[in-house]
Amino acid sequence: MFKKLFKRKEIVDPIFREGRLAFSNGVAVSDNPYKSTSTERAQVWESGWHEAQASRQEFEVKQKYGENSSNSSSGVFGIFAVVIGVVTFFGCWIYAIATYGLFLGLAFGWIPALIIAIIITLLSPVIAILLLIAVIILLIVLTKRV
Repeated sequence: MFKKLFKRKEIVDPIFREGRLAFSNGVAVSDNPYKSTSTERAQVWESGWHEAQASRQEFEVKQKYGENSSNSSSGVFGIFAVVIGVVTFFGCWIYAIATYGLFLGLAFGWIPALIIAIIITLLSPVIAILLLIAVIILLIVLTKRV
């Protein structure tokens, strides 16, 4: 609440900056020096203290989980998903052209191809895990035959 009320005071009000600095120095919010003298100043000081606390927590979350922690299609699975999606789309579209002819397949085959590619792209982490399990099983079977 105070953070929204006094957001612009960070630039102007030295009491707000004092509250931020107090948090950085390890001062508890209950040790507000303006608590007994002025209610408005106490609120400004506490808003600075809480702003610094929120900034620290946000920084710690970014450090722990990375900058784009909410992005599910990042890293190896993201690249894998894009490649699998593109290959699936063109494979399905070519199948539609081969099955329904050049005119219908080229004109309308991209619609089901897109739907199937989106579904496969969303399931790509599951597909990757299943593919890995299949490769491991195949290697075990092949090593027992030799």
